[in-house]
Amino acid sequence: MFSPGKLVIEGKEHYKVSESQNTTFASLVRSDEEFSLWKDAGLKIAISDPSSPSDLTLEAEAIVKYLDVENTSAYSSYATLYEQGHGKEWIARTIILLIDGKPAGFWQIACGSNSEGSFSFSTNRPVLPPILSEKCGEKIGKKFTLACLRFAGALAKEFGQSSWISEESRLSADGFSDWHIKSIGEASHVEVRHELCVDLSLTTEAIWTTIRHSFKSLIREAESHWQVDLHSEISQSSWDEVKQLHMQVSGRQTRSDDTWEKNRAEINSGRAFAITLRSTEGTLVGGALFNHTKDEGTYSTGVYDRTMFDKPIGHIAQWRAIQEFKKRGVRWYKIGIRPVPSDYPSPSLKEISIGHFKSGFATHIFPRYVITHQVQSAFAGDNIEEP
Repeated sequence: MFSPGKLVIEGKEHYKVSESQNTTFASLVRSDEEFSLWKDAGLKIAISDPSSPSDLTLEAEAIVKYLDVENTSAYSSYATLYEQGHGKEWIARTIILLIDGKPAGFWQIACGSNSEGSFSFSTNRPVLPPILSEKCGEKIGKKFTLACLRFAGALAKEFGQSSWISEESRLSADGFSDWHIKSIGEASHVEVRHELCVDLSLTTEAIWTTIRHSFKSLIREAESHWQVDLHSEISQSSWDEVKQLHMQVSGRQTRSDDTWEKNRAEINSGRAFAITLRSTEGTLVGGALFNHTKDEGTYSTGVYDRTMFDKPIGHIAQWRAIQEFKKRGVRWYKIGIRPVPSDYPSPSLKEISIGHFKSGFATHIFPRYVITHQVQSAFAGDNIEEP
């Protein structure tokens, strides 16, 4: 039984949560196999904690059509550590769609405390759409997607929010997803971001021809100027060097030791790699982390000695990463977003400069949709059979 004003999650009490919020949030963290919204749609689900993913979660990640790095249990686990390291309450769950007892897709969902200490939904990290496997038919896929949308709206409403945010990356010519179509059918606002990508199915030579002309000489110069090492495994001492450089450049520690250790574990598990740059004297001047699934790689973090910015330093890390992603059989490399002045909120000059740098390596630019969903005045669960 929950007490008003308290939310009990895994033995810990969380305050500033109403009794109705307790009910909805408790439904999210249940460990049994059914939640009414999906059950009412005739769907079977299982719920897993991404910090210790179940076999069903890992199986689901292996069979979906396209697995984004941001949708993995590993990334969700990292996000939890990051938010908790900043003093926030945070909890995440994976909702797994089951067909004949086997995974056919999944959806990552998370909630946490905001800057005022109250629980909120999608405030710190936008929600991503569910992803499905080939065994999931069109009708069931639409039902599952709609159930996830309804649940998200209900959760935001229970937390007293007037809106919530989702993001969707589209690296195909398949048109809008069911998530997008259902979202724009209700009160919502859509913005477009420009996502920079490299098509890794191209040959290395073909990718080289697309790189910004001025970068090519800088890459060649960097190859003779720096000792560049790619780490498929990395020791604690070597990774601590990268962390110390990050603190030195930032002027403080920006995230917890747990997140750094999570990064190192991902490298040593084969789901990520690091690239380091050293001077001829052996001094570390740069380090970058790249995560990946079988379908895509991402530029997760990078740090470079700012006193060396008169020399080519970040260019060689990007080129070596592209080569390594190809070696690992990854399909796409998402370098990041290219901000434009018309974005809202307006990007800083630094953000625009970084985006311009990254665009020098991209072979493609795809839309990334940012959808602001307005919370409906009533719980919108009555059309769950709509597909």
